[in-house]
Amino acid sequence: MCVGCRERRIKSKFLRVSKVAEDKKNKKNCSVFIDKTGKSIGRGFYICKDLICLKKLQKSRYFQKVFSLNAVLKIYSELKEEM
Repeated sequence: MCVGCRERRIKSKFLRVSKVAEDKKNKKNCSVFIDKTGKSIGRGFYICKDLICLKKLQKSRYFQKVFSLNAVLKIYSELKEEM
């Protein structure tokens, strides 16, 4: 399900953003990336390949609530390039 528009589709229609802890003991050191394979371990979410859904994601601040990271702007720009 897309976190922007809440629509359900098959996974190939989405982009997946994933967060993986670099050190299991210190979970504050994490890397966030666009998972192109869709099979990466870690916490993640799906978003449609649509700029409207990206804008809804930014407006809802879902990314900040779930991941609580400062790398938000970097990921938003990467998502925009992928769409």
